[in-house]
Amino acid sequence: MNTNERIKQISTYWSIFYKCSIQDFEKSGTQLNPVMGSDDDSILDLITINERAFLEYSPVRQNIIDSVLEKLPPDISLSIDLLRDTLGEDNILVYGADSISYLLPELFVPHPVTTEYEIKQLKIEDAELLEEMYENCDENEIDSAKVEINHPVIFGILHNEKLVAASSFIYWGKDIADIGVIVHPQFREKGLGKAVVTALCQNGIESDKLLQFRNDVRNIGSGKIASSLGFKEFLTLETFEIKE
Repeated sequence: MNTNERIKQISTYWSIFYKCSIQDFEKSGTQLNPVMGSDDDSILDLITINERAFLEYSPVRQNIIDSVLEKLPPDISLSIDLLRDTLGEDNILVYGADSISYLLPELFVPHPVTTEYEIKQLKIEDAELLEEMYENCDENEIDSAKVEINHPVIFGILHNEKLVAASSFIYWGKDIADIGVIVHPQFREKGLGKAVVTALCQNGIESDKLLQFRNDVRNIGSGKIASSLGFKEFLTLETFEIKE
């Protein structure tokens, strides 16, 4: 599969997800997506893909969404900055922002592990190694990393027979392999995150998967792993609330 085919495959996935055409991503505007069953009706998600914005919200917030849009020109792409300018900075509470990037194989920049470390594909019987490493990690880090021993593919880096970094795939459908990564706190800033994700990416490329990397934009280290390996951002997702 060549570069253009992969880009089209990524765009097609998200166009199906948001029930729009690929061409819509290149057009200014905001698509409204009321979503039922939200755990918190006050929370909104703003997704940006190229020129297009997608706003996801609970239907109970429809009136406030309509009142906001009445203040704005038609066919404008919403942004957090625009909402702050329109409603006042104190009325927009941003809870987080995620970046979703993809790796095109020809842009892949591998970062191999140095000889003092061992890298290997982990199996279920290696669960204790991961559990021991997690005893040294913050619970929030573990939750956001989304690395589990029972994932379809998981690689680890060992130092003196102790696991110090791990990375795994979660499959989104049959094509997308979503990457999680975590590094032992005492072994960070040594390039081990890049090295363990390198091994995972090589496996994914051989399997012809679309390699996807999600990270909180506030997590500078995670973002550096993605950019250094050649991942390119495709969309952003910002979670926020409009105060009434």
